[in-house]
Amino acid sequence: MQLEEYGPVSVHMKKTSRFRIFRNNNASIRLGILDISEKHPLKIALARHVKLRVRVVELVPKHLSAHGKDHLFVSVWADPDDMADTQPAPVIFSKSRINDPV
Repeated sequence: MQLEEYGPVSVHMKKTSRFRIFRNNNASIRLGILDISEKHPLKIALARHVKLRVRVVELVPKHLSAHGKDHLFVSVWADPDDMADTQPAPVIFSKSRINDPV
């Protein structure tokens, strides 16, 4: 997965050759684009360079789709500690002078 500079997230797959002669010839193929909002957790994680595990669950070409569009279904995992917000929680209550010594 890669965060594009103009907004959406693109999904890429590395295609490896089955022949030993062409083993070093790894090509990257773009499978599709995920158009998600700016505040989506996946987009925030990609901007922070969080290590993600991605699995392509299903890929439906447009000629087999009921809507006439290509469909890409992915499953994404990440470490919850890496996804946690790094900013401290805002203070709701300030210290009061009720318990201060007189």
